[in-house]
Amino acid sequence: MGISKKYLISNIQIRYRIHLIISAIELVGVKDNKIVNLYDPLTLTCNSTGSRGPPDAIDWFFEGNLVSNRDPHWKGRIMITKRIRERNPYSLLSDLVISRTEMGDQGRYICRSTTYTDPTSVMPTTSAEVMILNSECPSPLEVMNKKFVRGNYIP
Repeated sequence: MGISKKYLISNIQIRYRIHLIISAIELVGVKDNKIVNLYDPLTLTCNSTGSRGPPDAIDWFFEGNLVSNRDPHWKGRIMITKRIRERNPYSLLSDLVISRTEMGDQGRYICRSTTYTDPTSVMPTTSAEVMILNSECPSPLEVMNKKFVRGNYIP
């Protein structure tokens, strides 16, 4: 179900069909490419379920490197959340939220589940490829947030 909107920019009528959930990706079992527009937010969700309880942690990696706010590439643009799933107390959910995507965010994202109490356990991982589109046209989100004035992008 989507919302249909019309916008008038520089006397050119633009029509967008916006789906209410556009940025969430559940990584479990997902092997497809994901595509977002440059400067749009992106949320990656990882769901890991343990056999005797929830995993102790979920780590996020980008192109093989741990994602952290201490890294200058991510500083001030990411938030990582973790929560136990109410319907399944053996599941740990983690969201990697990128508030404003950049071209350098394009690539392979991996989530890895860790259990500290069982050092012999295999650390399951899953991944998704994210592609960033750099286009001259405003994204629906930018139009809704009025980041374009007379066809010009306002950061």
